[in-house]
Amino acid sequence: MFEIVKIKCFGQQPIARITAKTLDRIIKRDYQNYFTEVKQKLELIHSDTLKGRNRLSAAVLKLSNKDVTRIDQYIESCNYDFRDIV
Repeated sequence: MFEIVKIKCFGQQPIARITAKTLDRIIKRDYQNYFTEVKQKLELIHSDTLKGRNRLSAAVLKLSNKDVTRIDQYIESCNYDFRDIV
């Protein structure tokens, strides 16, 4: 309830909090046969914090739409300018 008030009154949207456990669950759900390969690819994402890397990783996975071959392309875009992904 308070989040809705913050959005409407102050224009502040909450930032997604993606934990390592949540990220693993997403990978298992969408890329179950390529779990270790996808995990290794996501380690290539540049971010100052683990929270940031997890959030960017979730965005890359969402944009890849269950297609492992597209992950590399989105990681490259993310490392160039993360705003293109988020």
